[in-house]
Amino acid sequence: MNLNERSFELPLSKPSPEQIEATLGLLMRWYLRRRSTSIARAVVQHIEALLAHPDFNAHPEQRCVYRRLAMQWRYIVSVGSPGLVQR
Repeated sequence: MNLNERSFELPLSKPSPEQIEATLGLLMRWYLRRRSTSIARAVVQHIEALLAHPDFNAHPEQRCVYRRLAMQWRYIVSVGSPGLVQR
């Protein structure tokens, strides 16, 4: 999948939890290569969308993991990380 700025946005139609998780994985891997605030922000948005999705029936421990991940990514967005590209 070729990611670009448009790829960061959630589609207008409601994606399934599985689609959100798949895109989330791609965004995280892409962030490791590009270190962009846009990508980090998109990661947060996708985690929040996943947690809010009515069909996301995860175990409470898995939901907790996603909440902690969202906190870590919000931190990256707010303070950045070494080599971060501001976009």
